[in-house]
Amino acid sequence: MNILGLAIAGAIGTVCRYEIGKIITYQQFPVATLFINTLGSLLLGFLFVKYAANQQQLFVILGIGFCGGFTTFSTFSFDLFKMLQTQQYFNFATYLSLSIVLGLVGVFIGTYLAKLI
Repeated sequence: MNILGLAIAGAIGTVCRYEIGKIITYQQFPVATLFINTLGSLLLGFLFVKYAANQQQLFVILGIGFCGGFTTFSTFSFDLFKMLQTQQYFNFATYLSLSIVLGLVGVFIGTYLAKLI
């Protein structure tokens, strides 16, 4: 496995996450994190179907490296924690539910698209 390729892909994913977070701003709800995690899930599902079996190194670099740097589970968890601390229970439940559902939908769509291409 090319560790340097994995590290570079992770760094690129991190920069992409940061830049999207600067573009998508909404104070009351973590829209950017929700969008990034949904898009990352879609991409990971796509990469899994296209590359996991036949081009495993490419899947590791893009799926684990880029998607790992791009998606934001720790930020997701911290956003939920802040909502609980500020007693935003509706936002907490909505964000938690949407993140799980949209993440799964993203993976399903990604795998479907990969089979079409």
